[in-house]
Amino acid sequence: MARAPQIESEEQCAKILDNIRYADSQGDLLDTFRLPSMTVLNRYLSTYFNLFHHHLPFLHPASFDPTEASAPLLLAVLSIGALYTFEQDQAFMFHIGSKVLVNQFLQNKENFSSRKCPLWTMQSTLVNMIFASWSGDAKGLEWACSIKSLLANMVAGNRYELKLRSEAREGAQPSHEEWIEDEGCRRTYYAVYVFFGLLTLTYNHTPAISFNELDSLELPSSESLWNLEASDEESWRESLTASTIITFREAHDNLFQGESARYSAFATRVMINALFLEVWFHKRSPEALQDVVTEYKLRLALETWEKSLQICEPETIVVQLSAPHKGHPLIFNAMAMYRNTRARLLVDLKTVQEALRYHDSYEVAGAMANMRDAVKRSQEMIKVIEECVACIEVAAEQGIRWVARTSATNWSVEHPLCGMDLMVILTLWLYRLEHDEEAATEEELAMYNRLRGLFDEDSVDVYGAKLSSTVARLWGSMIDEVVVWG
Repeated sequence: MARAPQIESEEQCAKILDNIRYADSQGDLLDTFRLPSMTVLNRYLSTYFNLFHHHLPFLHPASFDPTEASAPLLLAVLSIGALYTFEQDQAFMFHIGSKVLVNQFLQNKENFSSRKCPLWTMQSTLVNMIFASWSGDAKGLEWACSIKSLLANMVAGNRYELKLRSEAREGAQPSHEEWIEDEGCRRTYYAVYVFFGLLTLTYNHTPAISFNELDSLELPSSESLWNLEASDEESWRESLTASTIITFREAHDNLFQGESARYSAFATRVMINALFLEVWFHKRSPEALQDVVTEYKLRLALETWEKSLQICEPETIVVQLSAPHKGHPLIFNAMAMYRNTRARLLVDLKTVQEALRYHDSYEVAGAMANMRDAVKRSQEMIKVIEECVACIEVAAEQGIRWVARTSATNWSVEHPLCGMDLMVILTLWLYRLEHDEEAATEEELAMYNRLRGLFDEDSVDVYGAKLSSTVARLWGSMIDEVVVWG
């Protein structure tokens, strides 16, 4: 496993401080900003690269040098690192510092062009938006949404530059160094795309990057290739030739034709994001109710995506995270999005997502209760309920308390976000089963008992033997312990 980048000496700390002062041309940070000790900085770097990085691996750990990295990007990385050690005040100080420096850079550019934005501006902005969106602060979310189109523009301009660079090689393979630069760009665009997908999933925000922006772009490589320390150009070229890297469009076309596609763990996460957005757009289109053909195609693509997991490029990178899955965390995260997407084909909790934007718990609870009629009792619904139960089984098999305590630092933010819809659907379905006049069918009873079997008698009895309230409270108490994010 690659070692997390570290600061080796006090001289390096001084160099980092100089970088920050240099970037802070207007002196906005001088009075308020303090750099913690080397030990503390190294702890934050370790938590970022060991805990957060694997869920969105767009930085290149082997070449990330804290003394050479741009100051705003380093501060953004440290802000997430501090979150993962539960040091909120430090985290906010780095976050604000990074935002201020990126802002200064963008304002001081005389002839601003998204093509001339260095990669670090995009990466810093992305990390700052992630911080703000999941911090539980409504103001942070408003800020993140206000700069969404700026970030999407940077991606478009940078991607155009990448295309020109690649074409200039006239088919020659890039050197290892060139490839790392290009792959870092691609991974950053896809990380933005995946993050924007989560904003759509959670808050029903319209996606800011469309399919055609990524069309002919190669999907991310395997983590093994990305982290490869090639001894010489020849062995590097052999590794590159041996890996299967296809474009976004090729993978997309394969899935919709029902042909499994072979790609990396990161690509798996990108493709489920694409399918999720297709389902989202389909549900928002006026023809959706009559359009059985599209619905059929989407179901086929989702099934094919799931089958493709079996031929995913194997990873040699060992990730030291405790999570209940084999393989890379990106695949575990992708499965959470897959379950959510399957459920979305049947139930649209749009009003709940819109209420979540404003972080008012009474409005959110009201919107959830009002969705009761959207959750039908039907044959189709049983399949969605199965996804919901699978989601809770993952937690129950590991031990609810264990999951509540470890998932905050070991699992990604996708799990609570994707699971939210599923738990609302499950709770409302159980409520209907327990209160409707219409008797439960055999299948419904079987599902009900399968779920009941996950809980010991004590926990069900506490809530008056209603399974719907047991599930709601249990999920609430678990989300309550996700302490890294708000």
